Amino acid sequence: MKRIATLLLAAIMLLALLSACGGDGKPANSGAANNSPTGGAELGVYEPKVDKLVIQTTNRMVAEENITRDWLQEQMGVELEFIIVDGEELRAKVTLLQAAHDLPDLMALPATHCAPMFFALCDDGALVDLEPMLPLYAPGVFEWRTQAQLDALRYKGKLYAIPSTIPNPGSMLIYRQDWLDNLGLEVPKNLEEVKNVARAFLNDDPNGDGGETYGFYAWTQSLMDCFNPFWTYYDANPEQWIWRDGELILGPVHESIKESLKFLQGMALEGLINEDLLTQGWGERNDMCAAGKAGLLTDAAHYTNPQYSVHSALPEARWDSVYDMEGSKLSPFGYLTSSNPHVHSFTCISSDSKDPILAMLYIQLLTDPDTTRRVRMGIEGVHYDLDENGIATMKEEWRDINDQLQEGICATYAMPFLGRDPFDRDIAPGFATHLHKFILEHRRQTAPYYYAGNVWPVEEIIDRQLDAGMMDYINKTLINMIYNDVDIDREHEQMVATLKSNYNLDEQTRLQNENAKSIGLTPNHP
Repeated sequence: MKRIATLLLAAIMLLALLSACGGDGKPANSGAANNSPTGGAELGVYEPKVDKLVIQTTNRMVAEENITRDWLQEQMGVELEFIIVDGEELRAKVTLLQAAHDLPDLMALPATHCAPMFFALCDDGALVDLEPMLPLYAPGVFEWRTQAQLDALRYKGKLYAIPSTIPNPGSMLIYRQDWLDNLGLEVPKNLEEVKNVARAFLNDDPNGDGGETYGFYAWTQSLMDCFNPFWTYYDANPEQWIWRDGELILGPVHESIKESLKFLQGMALEGLINEDLLTQGWGERNDMCAAGKAGLLTDAAHYTNPQYSVHSALPEARWDSVYDMEGSKLSPFGYLTSSNPHVHSFTCISSDSKDPILAMLYIQLLTDPDTTRRVRMGIEGVHYDLDENGIATMKEEWRDINDQLQEGICATYAMPFLGRDPFDRDIAPGFATHLHKFILEHRRQTAPYYYAGNVWPVEEIIDRQLDAGMMDYINKTLINMIYNDVDIDREHEQMVATLKSNYNLDEQTRLQNENAKSIGLTPNHP
């Protein structure tokens, strides 16, 4: 109980700070933010109305006995029961529980799989509007979620869900600093300099051993992530439905993509990009990095591995990211992720909950640094150690038990809501603090440009299979434009015509915009 009192007092202090700061910390409903927080302050001695919270999550449970679950229960003062269910089983389970008026207090839902179910739950009054409660009982949410994320989950003007995951820069342009040093080059600051670095890495023997090296190494089957910096430099999008001039349109149809394609085509025709993109997956990428052949590519900024996933492939290599791209339409932070605005899973509170305030306090608990440290890393001195630089390393006896333990001692299933960024220095001092700073600033600066227009699949498009095969066609066509000496303008015009004649583009566009209007989505592109 003392923990709940402490969290409530901390919540009120954080609310006051965020309200004073404004900006990205401002609650989604400014009216709610102006409510007096005295109700929350009085709950410093809050007594739960129930003796158990039931939490449905889609993450798998690793162990029946769990030290983090026990710790969470101790902080909350009530039993925590976790229901692990996902996929088709999730739909059937939720339907059954809703009919019995016994939905879990907290529910974690994957956005891409359950839009019709989520909308039906909202229309049936089965979910709680979270907006009035968030500023009072879980203001920590506003510190770690962008306005774009919250707005993307609105349904008919109300906020029935909050994103379960934290926004991140997705695939960032990374490079080997030791290669730059060997060749006497500076960190590239714009796309032309990126091209010059790629040319030098390909031709000028950055290893000094006469071995083969790549210019820009393309390694994933996702064109969005692979060429992320080159799309976002021109505010282009090769995959998603985006807002332009108040209307949803398919990203690759927009004129902006042609500039990106022309730049990539120039690099490819000069041999600066490898041609075997579609056969180069995660394993091949690691092999190329370990062999010292790749030194310029895109990679994800992992929350649990701030040294980048390529670091383990060749530890002596010195990797860093390009943080600023001069001339980018998203400058100074030219990165967006293929899951923008990063709400592919979300957390709700059901109307069947006998104590929605307690459920909200559980979310607030998950935004506390002590909680994130426990859930992601375990107990200091038992499961991980901090070195003299404050870098955390899992102890050997825990590291090799299973993959889940590397992420946090069997605890991720206890978090339908990832409350806080493990890069936060309060949680792991010394964890790539320059990257930590970049990520935080990235969220603030690029929130208006989270340009995925609709995170929800449109049911009629799926049922009628209007988009069947469309993305495969788009990817093949874009790759053809990049790797062949063709007229980009003419090929793009032909692609748009084919999308209209063979893939129902006009009908999809109509349905996308009708759906956006029906659920209350509004344009979010400046």
